[in-house]
Amino acid sequence: MDIEFKHAEGEWAYKYNGASFLVGQKSELNGIVGTICDLKITPYHNLELTAIRKKSQEANAKLIASSPDLLKALISAYDCSGERNYLSKGVLDEMLEAINKATK
Repeated sequence: MDIEFKHAEGEWAYKYNGASFLVGQKSELNGIVGTICDLKITPYHNLELTAIRKKSQEANAKLIASSPDLLKALISAYDCSGERNYLSKGVLDEMLEAINKATK
């Protein structure tokens, strides 16, 4: 499958800056370079709700930071499975739909 990737190149990472989780291109110097996404933590009067929100935003940051790797893995699996008929047409269609959603 020949796909033109339009997202920021390189490995992505996330870091917490005390107020939000930032997702950007991975840097050995300070964690990330540039900001692809800024997931703010909205403080609540209830500390338990703030902690729940922080965990949720961290999970979102992890998913976003891993998305280029997930996309590449999905494309590889699609190419391999499609050639060898390992998966049903329905599963291959779902994979292709997800690939197109991310790249079109």
